[in-house]
Amino acid sequence: MRSSCVHCSSFVVSRKFDGSSAAVLSTQTNPAHQYQRPDGPLHVDSTLTALSGDAETIHLAKYGGGIVHFETSYQRISPGYEINDLGFLNRADWQDQSTWVGLSFLKKTSVYNQFNWNFNEWQDWTSAGDLLLERAVNTNAHMQFHNNWYAHAGGTVGQLGATFSDRATRGGPALRQSSFAAPWVEIQGDQRFVLYPDVFAQLVTTDEGLTRRLFVNPSLQVRLSTRTSPSIGMSYSHNQDNTQWYGNVVDAGGVTHYTFAHLDQKTFGMTFRLDYTATPTLTLQIYANPFVSKGTYSDVREVVDARAEKYADRFAPYGAPGATSAFDVREFNSNTVLRWEYHPGSSLYLVWSQGRQNFDPLAGGALSDDVDELFRAHPANTFLIKAVHWFDW
Repeated sequence: MRSSCVHCSSFVVSRKFDGSSAAVLSTQTNPAHQYQRPDGPLHVDSTLTALSGDAETIHLAKYGGGIVHFETSYQRISPGYEINDLGFLNRADWQDQSTWVGLSFLKKTSVYNQFNWNFNEWQDWTSAGDLLLERAVNTNAHMQFHNNWYAHAGGTVGQLGATFSDRATRGGPALRQSSFAAPWVEIQGDQRFVLYPDVFAQLVTTDEGLTRRLFVNPSLQVRLSTRTSPSIGMSYSHNQDNTQWYGNVVDAGGVTHYTFAHLDQKTFGMTFRLDYTATPTLTLQIYANPFVSKGTYSDVREVVDARAEKYADRFAPYGAPGATSAFDVREFNSNTVLRWEYHPGSSLYLVWSQGRQNFDPLAGGALSDDVDELFRAHPANTFLIKAVHWFDW
């Protein structure tokens, strides 16, 4: 029997960033901070040589014991908090409240071996609380059948009520968001077999039906032996985004026009993985991911009423009617890692990474043409050696 345990944790971190006035100005206006938003409470100060901020979080959770488990948390990051010299900061000026409740039915029935169902809700604001950034609910269900196949399904409904994106205009006014729905489903085969499939699909709909995103990711896992585990996967997405940021244009009178467009983009990719264990102390991992993405921009509009309740009232046509532009992106990324544990706790790593990029401002042509162009691109190769030694003093 598992014991029931309730955990409570919290932390507070303060951070001060010093630098030249140019460096601090760049930090104030970068995508993580955006002090320059014209309708916000923050203001850019080009004379500052330091920024300071803080981050706090508190968690209360129950794991194990019984059917019901939960976690609830609150997090806050002040506008001036900056840690990109130590790690990665997605954004400052943010606070979040979230709760997760899970139900675990681990006793076998006539239908399933086990069944897990969870419910989630979260709300995000700016740190001052002047804007509601997100309000969403979500549920996910996971079932293992008697044949050891899995079925997963769920969905999210988000941007409920009057929510705004203070980053969408890249420094401009906060833009009201339309609610979205994002159902998904995944089927996994029996992992005990030599071959087993895994198929994931999701459909996202928002902007009053004008934006639709479809994602399909089928993959085939192969277990040749206990030492060798290759896999191959494909991914396809069709992104019809009616609120894709297009650019901020300053006219002759000094007025900034915040423009958006309809983006019709298709992306196709493949993923290859190979894990090989030669001996308990010698392993090889290979990863390769080529992909091609083609897109066309049309229906360019500018923001005229960023906080309008109706989607159509937020924009007006901008530029020449019927104008379009396109792009064709091809990329290949691979990584090979040979690991040798020459002593317990001590390892030597040999790493080879390769990247290829090819960009064409005109979308078009067959997929085979894209593959040819991609592998004609000059590769960027990186070779690394890493040694980790355990000193047993």
